[in-house]
Amino acid sequence: MSISTGSWNSEDQLIADRLIAAGQAIDTVETDSEMAGRLAQVGYDAAKLQEGRGLQRAAQTAFETWQSAARTTHRGPQPLDTAARATYSARQMGFPTGAGLITVNNPASVDTASVNLAAALADRDGAVQRLDVWVKALTQAAQEALRDRPDLFKRLQP
Repeated sequence: MSISTGSWNSEDQLIADRLIAAGQAIDTVETDSEMAGRLAQVGYDAAKLQEGRGLQRAAQTAFETWQSAARTTHRGPQPLDTAARATYSARQMGFPTGAGLITVNNPASVDTASVNLAAALADRDGAVQRLDVWVKALTQAAQEALRDRPDLFKRLQP
């Protein structure tokens, strides 16, 4: 997997690192027959690994969409302006913003790029969270399956 590491903030770098680590962990299991066999015995067979690969790709796509939206919207030291922050906060609190739309008292004050940026941020965070949950479960399964082979388990760690 290639992720460009342009001028990112520290949060973006941490996310990029997690995306890379998840892909490498899946690659490691898929290419090591002993590890794959042991993990299959605890539920991480080829289908489960493909599920993880799908989550990793979805998170990478959401991350890249966020990066693109942030570059388009960046107007100063912070890539999120007030409208994008408000939209993102509303989504985080569970208020529907309907396909990136938000209702405000002064619609002219909300530009499309800001709303798209907030939607991309929420999508990125959701996709990364789903991947993180999957990776955590893989790690727990690997601890069980590889209890007597710490050398194999260590290969899964970034």
